[in-house]
Amino acid sequence: MDNRREPFEFTELVLLALQGDILPEQMERLDGILKGQVGKIREYVDLMELCTELSPLGSVEIPSTLNDTAGRQDMLLHLLAEEEKTAPAVEIPREEVLDEPAQKEVLPEKKKTKTSKFPLFWLAANAAAIVLLILFAKVLPHRPAAADVATLVDQLNAQWSRPAHPPENGSRLWTDEEPLALKEGIVKIRYDTGVEVVIEGPACFAVHSSGMFVEYGRLYSRVSKTGLGFKVETPYSQFLDHGTEFGVLARKDGFSELHVLEGTVELFTGSRGQFKSRQIVPEKKAIQYQAGTGQVVSIPIQDESFVRSIHSESRMVWRGRMSLSLADIVGGGSGFEGGLLNGGIETTTGKPQNQLLNCYPFEGSAGYQKVDHPFIDGVFIPGAGGGKTPITSEGQAVVFPHASGRLWGYIFNGAFHQGTPNDRTPLQLGAVVYGTAEQPAITIHSNQGITFDLSEIRKSLPGLSIAAFHSLAGISQTVQDALKNRPALPGAAGGFQADRSKVEFWVFLDGKQAFHKELSSRDEPVELTIPIAESVRFLTLAVTESDDDISYDWALFGRPELILTRVRR
Repeated sequence: MDNRREPFEFTELVLLALQGDILPEQMERLDGILKGQVGKIREYVDLMELCTELSPLGSVEIPSTLNDTAGRQDMLLHLLAEEEKTAPAVEIPREEVLDEPAQKEVLPEKKKTKTSKFPLFWLAANAAAIVLLILFAKVLPHRPAAADVATLVDQLNAQWSRPAHPPENGSRLWTDEEPLALKEGIVKIRYDTGVEVVIEGPACFAVHSSGMFVEYGRLYSRVSKTGLGFKVETPYSQFLDHGTEFGVLARKDGFSELHVLEGTVELFTGSRGQFKSRQIVPEKKAIQYQAGTGQVVSIPIQDESFVRSIHSESRMVWRGRMSLSLADIVGGGSGFEGGLLNGGIETTTGKPQNQLLNCYPFEGSAGYQKVDHPFIDGVFIPGAGGGKTPITSEGQAVVFPHASGRLWGYIFNGAFHQGTPNDRTPLQLGAVVYGTAEQPAITIHSNQGITFDLSEIRKSLPGLSIAAFHSLAGISQTVQDALKNRPALPGAAGGFQADRSKVEFWVFLDGKQAFHKELSSRDEPVELTIPIAESVRFLTLAVTESDDDISYDWALFGRPELILTRVRR
């Protein structure tokens, strides 16, 4: 049977088993339903007792083709009608009256009549049918029909302990399914009403038509306008949405937490049907409920403690942070986590790179190189091949006036320069050392560029919009210290001058220039905040040499971020 089991399957299987007509695969299905389901075991016992009481009276075959309440009732009524048609007639002997003189009254002799066995069989069969009709029509219809109400849209590192065959992305979730047990990992579910739910393992949960039951686990819900009234139930509490985003933590020991990030949520304490109290929890508030004592206490809200969205392709896990690190993405991460320090991209090939292979400048190759990361469109070498340089996969190209196609290193998540194997120098802007977890940076030495795909980033962040690009841009001030210790170049009076360490910084949106400035190591870094319209797909960052050469062009973007905003529903 597929997962769209109609609500009468269990009763039908039990009746077939009692009649001895059950097939091996049906018996295996019945065993699977009974395992670990106390409610089904009780139903089984009730049916056994009922059929035991009816066994002396007859039996009724239950066709396996009917799959709805009305059909089953019609079938049973049809059985009653057919029994009436086919049951043999019962002849009652008529007494003959003899002609006697009127004046003499003679009482007829009492005779023993024989009753046919067929009426007993007819009554027995109909009695069984009537009882079963009551069972189907009165008891079972109280259970709502199964319905597929949601879809498993994504999962990240998910390990399931139930069901036996783990659901795949795109699987429909039904209201009559046994509870799902997520051993570890994160899953994202979208209801047909537009409600989105993210669940972190370990967790045990089941979907309902208008909500979800969570035996234990951590859940975050974003309720759409069409999903107002969404409910999250635990064994000891219920949370009713009033247009919200909220997180719920349900523990096995009876503790539960509610964190309301937007809107309001109505809290009911106690089990379903026996609620003890109710209260409204407003926006930006959190409470903890202890079922053992019945206490409800306020606790600090934890804005980033719940996973709000995932994107398995990029391994993105979003917990509410409103800025996305481009340095982390360059390091192979999602923008929130996972980026490798000093990890980056080889500009000549577009391949991942995690260490400096060559300490010396070299000639780059022309052409736009695609990158195997969902959030990075590609990389390029300005000036390589001469003429216009393509800067996006859609063919937008620009002319970089002073680019020569010569470069050093690769584009990476970090901040250092290394002239020989033993002289690695950290880079800094405004006396702040970059290339750390607290101060991330993208190092882009002269004549290299990278383009990010903003449309793919938006897809991974439902409910969010990219508002702007923000960063510092400059040449590291450690260049001046390095130059003080450098011997004079042959034929150059006074050695290599710091003001000759110049680069040009470029920012493009969909191939159109949004920022351009020449800076030297003597200059203070420039703070950039560039608004980004929702229609913009490509953000390009590039650094080229100025009117000198590429020596000491230790350029970097400090704390390069995309500023995120909420999309109002």
